[in-house]
Amino acid sequence: MTAKVKAQPLRSLSDAGPVARMYRKYLGRASLTILAVIILSAYLLPLLYMAMTAFQQPGQSSTPGAPVYPAKPQTGTRPQPSAAGKNSQ
Repeated sequence: MTAKVKAQPLRSLSDAGPVARMYRKYLGRASLTILAVIILSAYLLPLLYMAMTAFQQPGQSSTPGAPVYPAKPQTGTRPQPSAAGKNSQ
């Protein structure tokens, strides 16, 4: 005897249960929020750049590696070679 196995039809995404519907709602809201944050940041980044460069000192904008905040350059003195060392050779 052979038993016939009835094949169950595949469920589509729209036939999912309440948990799947909740996830779809959450993903829809999350993707909309992420899109809004990306658009808002693209709009506000030039304003942030403008505010950062407005408070820089004139030499900071041309110095590579200068920090964004207004800072004084590090200065120091190095010891000078003695004159006696040059004449001894």
